[in-house]
Amino acid sequence: MKRLLLFFIIIISIGSVIAGKFYWDKKISSASAEAKGTAYQETVKADPIKSESSSDIPAAVKNLPAETASMLLKAEKEKKKVKMLIFGSDTSEEGAHSWPAMLKSDLEKTYSKDLMDVNIAVFKNKTTKDILQEDIAEKLSLEKPDILLIEPFILKDNGIVGITNTLKNVDSILKIFKKENPGVKIFIQPSHPVYKARYYPKEAEKLEQFAKDNGYVYLNHWKSWPDDQSDDILTYVNKSDNTLSEKGEKLWETYLSSYFTGKNN
Repeated sequence: MKRLLLFFIIIISIGSVIAGKFYWDKKISSASAEAKGTAYQETVKADPIKSESSSDIPAAVKNLPAETASMLLKAEKEKKKVKMLIFGSDTSEEGAHSWPAMLKSDLEKTYSKDLMDVNIAVFKNKTTKDILQEDIAEKLSLEKPDILLIEPFILKDNGIVGITNTLKNVDSILKIFKKENPGVKIFIQPSHPVYKARYYPKEAEKLEQFAKDNGYVYLNHWKSWPDDQSDDILTYVNKSDNTLSEKGEKLWETYLSSYFTGKNN
C-alpha cells in the first residue's frame, strides 16, 4: 500500500514539474516575441526612407537633356566638380553688367562653386576664322570643359566670313573641344538680334539647322526678344554699334538662367 502511495506521489510531482516548465516556456516565448516586435518598430522609426539627393539640384536640372542632368546629379553625389565654359563674343556695352557674368553668378548660387566651376571666355571683334587661326579654340579646349555654352560669333562673321564658311568653322571649333573631351555637352546659341537686319536672321536660322543636324542643343533665346524689325528692340540693343544695353544683357541672361537653373527669374 505504501509503495502504491509513493508511486502516485512521484507521478504527481513529475506532472507538476512538466506543467510548470511548459507555463514558463510559454511566458518567456511570449515576452521574447513582444520584445522583438518592439525592437522592429523602433528600427523602422529610426530609419525613414530618404531621397537620392537632399539638395535643389534635381529641380535645377529639370530643363536639361537627360545625359547632362545625370552628369550633374552624379557629380553632386560623388562630390566632384563639373567644368562649364561660356564661350563667344563680347558684345557688351561699356560698363554694363554682362550676361555671361550674371549667368556665372546664378549658376554658382544654384549649383554651388563646389559642384560647378564656370569660366568665361569672350572676345571682342573676333570672327570664327580668327578663333581658329589664332588657336583660341585649341587653347580653351585644354581646359576640357564638361559643358560648353557657345555663341559662335555669327554676328561678327556676318558680311565678312559668309554663313557657309561660318558653319564649317563652327564645326571645326566644336571638333577641337570634342577631341580633348569626347563627352563634352555642347549647347549652341545665336548672338543677339539686331535692329532691322536683313540677312543676319536667316544666318541664325541656318545655325539652328546646323545644331539640329549635328545633335547639339540649340538655345533660341531670340523668342524672348521684341521683334527685331520694330523700334521696341532699341531698348535692348544700341542702334549705333549693335552692342547690348543693360536691359539687353539682363533679358538674355534671364532666358539662359531659367534654362540652366530651372527657375523662373
